[in-house]
Formats: sequence, structure tokens, C-alpha cells
Amino acid sequence: MHCLECTTTDTRREAAAVCSACGAAACPTHTHELRTEVWSQSIGNPTVRVVRRLHCSECARLEAHRAPTPSPTIG
Repeated sequence: MHCLECTTTDTRREAAAVCSACGAAACPTHTHELRTEVWSQSIGNPTVRVVRRLHCSECARLEAHRAPTPSPTIG
């Protein structure tokens, strides 16, 4: 499998990841790691987990311009 973004510039590089947003293949140069907090609520035990998501350059750019979601209040 080859990187989608490299093929648009007539370059062929092997893909190292698949974008978790759009499913495009991406080489190490065009792969971006985004870390987000995932909140889960259970009775008396709210927890926060940090998850890693791999995105292609285009999806990473779109994610950077998206408005951040507020964290839930624990109280």
C-alpha cells in the first residue's frame, strides 16, 4: 500500500499508517499523531483516558481548526 498524499506528487512511498478519520494510507512523513482526552463516567468513578489517533495531513489540519470540546465537570 502506498501513501495517498505522496501519490498526488508523483512520489511512491510505502504507507506506515492508516488515517483513523478518513482511512487514507499515510507514510511516516504524512502521519500525524493527535492525543485526545476521552472521559468515561461510571457511578462514583469518573475517569479520563488519553488516546492516540493517527491522522493524515489533511485530517490533522482539519482537526486543528475544529473548536475544542469542553471537558465535563466532575463534582
